[in-house]
Amino acid sequence: MINFRNDDILQVRVFSKKQGKRLKPDTAFQSFLKCDEVFEKYNYPQILAVLSEGINYYPDWVDYIKKNHHRYQIELHGFRHYYYNHDIHTAESAYKDLKRAKDELENIFQCKITTWFIPYGKKHYPLWREEVCQRLGLICDSPSVKNPFMFHYWHRDQVEEVKKMIEEDVKRPSSA
Repeated sequence: MINFRNDDILQVRVFSKKQGKRLKPDTAFQSFLKCDEVFEKYNYPQILAVLSEGINYYPDWVDYIKKNHHRYQIELHGFRHYYYNHDIHTAESAYKDLKRAKDELENIFQCKITTWFIPYGKKHYPLWREEVCQRLGLICDSPSVKNPFMFHYWHRDQVEEVKKMIEEDVKRPSSA
């Protein structure tokens, strides 16, 4: 089974023109539902990297995640889709922001958050990330951590690639 990570779950604000174009004509939740069809069809698990800012903004999406929780591993993406190394300058500010987001996710989804998947993580790792993750008891997604296959539910090309990967994977004979 392939380990997939779906980023930007419950994101409220579109952060780029490209993302905005890729979402149209759907809402973020509609895009997520379309992406999730193949996961649901095969009862295939995925990691959801969630932004807690959307908890109150998307009650239907939150309810959908709760209803299908057996297929998801909920993890922290942050409160908002920040460039954490630019928008939050100190370890203490980051700690407060991420603690709030972690607590909100654990409370609403009744789960244990274990990992922080940093927004824009491929290029922008804040210097304080390890210190803050240690204080929060989290694994820090970093270049040294072997990551699952990351994609975005709102990026149609990535979703098509994931669908093909899942369908090929479920056709493979399992090793006994």
